[in-house]
Amino acid sequence: MSQNPALVNLTFGLSQLSGNQGLLNKLLSAFYDEYSGLAAELNELMGDKDWTRAKQRVHTVKGVAGNLGLDALHVASKDFETALKDGVDDGNQQAFFSVLAATLSAIQAQLDATMTTPSPSPTQPSNEQPGADANTVRQDLKTALQRNEFIPAQELQQRLAATDLDTETQSKVAAAVDDLDYATAIALL
Repeated sequence: MSQNPALVNLTFGLSQLSGNQGLLNKLLSAFYDEYSGLAAELNELMGDKDWTRAKQRVHTVKGVAGNLGLDALHVASKDFETALKDGVDDGNQQAFFSVLAATLSAIQAQLDATMTTPSPSPTQPSNEQPGADANTVRQDLKTALQRNEFIPAQELQQRLAATDLDTETQSKVAAAVDDLDYATAIALL
């Protein structure tokens, strides 16, 4: 590996997404969800001597890690992919698994830090204020979406439940946010 590459290179990741922190968080969260069980999956594939599928999974991780700025995992993936080409693990497996685990931990720490950082400004009331009415909650949610802020699914559901929107509209807003179609979500609000 080259001189201690970053586990999560936020500067690069943001540059790939035109500075959209909300989108980067969404993609990091999706990466975490998608690849949390990768080590077990690869162990099973290698146990079955399914080198082709194992190599394909590592190749996919390599590409995604490279695009998101997960530098150390990108490098470890390249090394491990090379080792898998001949169906042989020459010791890179444990290095890959170690970097994967460290990267997943770093992603979780990044997401936790982003979600615990207070974002409301004096002109943006928090949805957690006691006695906040449905219109205030809706406006708060619109403002967050206009700023491309990452809103975890559970928090989004809580915010939507605090509005005066009917269940069908709440579902449509949630689906639009999940698809990163903030313009539609804002229009529905």
